[in-house]
Amino acid sequence: MRAEHHRVLTSDELLLNGAVFWPDDDPVGAVVLVHGMGGSRLEHPYQWWLAEAVTAAGWMCVIGDNRGAATVKEFYDTQERSRYYGCALELVTESPADVGAWCSAAPATVDRIVLAGHSLGASKVVLGATEDPRIVGLALLAPADMVALVESVPQLARGLEAARPQVAEGRGDRLVDDFQYEGWSLISGNTLWQWRERGAEGDVIDGSRPDAVTPLANVSVPIVTIIGGADTCMVVRPEVGVANLEAQAINAPWIESHVLPGVDHHYTDARDELIQPFVAFLDRV
Repeated sequence: MRAEHHRVLTSDELLLNGAVFWPDDDPVGAVVLVHGMGGSRLEHPYQWWLAEAVTAAGWMCVIGDNRGAATVKEFYDTQERSRYYGCALELVTESPADVGAWCSAAPATVDRIVLAGHSLGASKVVLGATEDPRIVGLALLAPADMVALVESVPQLARGLEAARPQVAEGRGDRLVDDFQYEGWSLISGNTLWQWRERGAEGDVIDGSRPDAVTPLANVSVPIVTIIGGADTCMVVRPEVGVANLEAQAINAPWIESHVLPGVDHHYTDARDELIQPFVAFLDRV
């Protein structure tokens, strides 16, 4: 495996930085890893575990920042002008542009791309599933049901209540005053509303209701979900959550789900448990 720095340009002219990992021979396909809100291309060990396993299986692996990297992050456009994003300012409606840009890191000779999104990155890959005609599969890694989480945690619900009037009054680009959760306090009204309001653009992963109509119904490629049994970002038991997601993905040709006993949201100390079903999915698509 060899690695190189890579930079891509989004359709709205934002420059994103990342890395491409190459197998020893010509790649048989590309895996594009998409992080969630506040993450980065250097976020967690699971990214490097997957890069090693993917390249050993003959695939190239792309790991890049999207505009939700860090809390507040300075990006640049093609004129070297600053543009500020990060999870405090990221909008759901802009995430497909980032997914499409990272798909472009795969050369034209690669005809198969699998999108893999972790946490809220799972929502991003669902929304970006049509950004490149070469996409043949989606991997939902520890998908986060953020809307249900907000509804069940009073601190988060209060923040959403504060965001609603800001958005209604056209002040959604400003930070929400009444928001505090586990030391996290910086988030704009638009971001909080889009990602956490029931029925808004970010209401993609709904593990609580099997009959929910979500963007998962628009996915027409195979899906694998790999989630830890101790993951607290799915409000219901993970076994119930993944069964509900399967019920919602009515147009996917096939779906498989894996609940890893005792494993947390970041797959801590669960390298082999994560790699085995992921590589097996690559073999099927």
